Amino acid sequence: MVIAQDDKSAAQFGRWPWPRRHDAALINRLREMGAKTIVFNRVFAHPTNSVDDSAFLTALDQANGKVWLSTNVEEDKQTGKLKTVLPLPLFRSKSRQANSYVWYDAFGFTKNVGFSGKIGERKYISSAAVMASVAPSALSLRPDTAIKYNTIPTVSMVDVVDGNVDRSAIAGKSIIVGLTIPDNGDEQRILGQSASAPSVYTRVIAAETIKNGIARELGWLPPLIAVALVGLYCVSQRARRRRAWLLVGGGVGLLGGMLIGDRIGLHFEIVPALLLLSTFAVREGVKRKVVAATTTHPISGLPNLTELYHIKGRETCTILALKVEQYQAVIGNLPAVRQRELIHAVAARIGIVCPNSIVHQGDDGLFVWLIPHGSEGDIDTLPGQLLALFMVDISDSYEMRMIGVSVGRSADLSLKFGERLAVTNDRAIASAYITLRQVL
Repeated sequence: MVIAQDDKSAAQFGRWPWPRRHDAALINRLREMGAKTIVFNRVFAHPTNSVDDSAFLTALDQANGKVWLSTNVEEDKQTGKLKTVLPLPLFRSKSRQANSYVWYDAFGFTKNVGFSGKIGERKYISSAAVMASVAPSALSLRPDTAIKYNTIPTVSMVDVVDGNVDRSAIAGKSIIVGLTIPDNGDEQRILGQSASAPSVYTRVIAAETIKNGIARELGWLPPLIAVALVGLYCVSQRARRRRAWLLVGGGVGLLGGMLIGDRIGLHFEIVPALLLLSTFAVREGVKRKVVAATTTHPISGLPNLTELYHIKGRETCTILALKVEQYQAVIGNLPAVRQRELIHAVAARIGIVCPNSIVHQGDDGLFVWLIPHGSEGDIDTLPGQLLALFMVDISDSYEMRMIGVSVGRSADLSLKFGERLAVTNDRAIASAYITLRQVL
């Protein structure tokens, strides 16, 4: 149970921090009501005044070891180094001390709470382990974020001190006393919960996690190795779409693995793996830009002949090539926009005769595309159909009426793809299938 040093208490006790006589009264009341242990989420490192400090010391003495005060570390404002913060020596002599240190992840969320931790030269059991009544160990645990802090039983400190809380609500319970006044600076972010919570609740969630079963911390290495394997496999893949899906699947797998793992008692630290995955993603993006620059015609945006080598099954395809006669003379004086329109008009006419084919643009008016094996139909008629189509003026463009073409093809699968491509290009350039065209 949380005893909240809240706004309601501040209305009676005054501005925080309150005189320690109120903390003494709280200890006495909780002891009388049969509290099992009383943990303060405060260090009590500095003296206040002799009356209040004496009252608090007496209450600690009468509690007979039931009270635990926090120990912690804080940054030295002068040196910037961490320094040990312990209760006053007199208070340490009449109480026990618990480590309240918390580790945070790269995003500022509560990451781990230790079973014990070294403060100065001594190792202290954590306040979470005290409340869960377990022995100290070198382990640390990730709080179960499924436990919502606003469901933890909480009563106001002033109600306990004034006797407005039933004894049965306190008897036999592990009690932690902590500040819950909003915007007091003692708040922590908990993954999966909409708002920051007073730090006292982090300790309770950790204690409940210990009671319910500790989530095994597997660290950052397993997900990092998994991402490295995904990345290496991705690098070995030639298909760009497959590489993209591998990277997306890797990211989804990391996040899903973390969420599912937390539910079944396994926790992975995924930040290093995400950074490595991001590196592969950046590499893929850069590679796409480089490949696009080297496999795309700069004027038309059509894939060039280099891009042919990325087509799956290209070795068994029939290669066709179309050569535009006097290409430079036709387009040489046109602006880039008109050049692009003319090139796409040529590719569109090829698409009429060879639908579903991707037209690749070479140099000096050369266009190449592939016909997959088994879908050629009467392959011998394709050159004639193309030549006939380019004899018809289906465009009002003057430049299109000036175009004459020749066509070449290669279906000889005994040669390597590069050799077959060269043969096809030579046939087109040499006008292996040529029909002279009348210029209107």
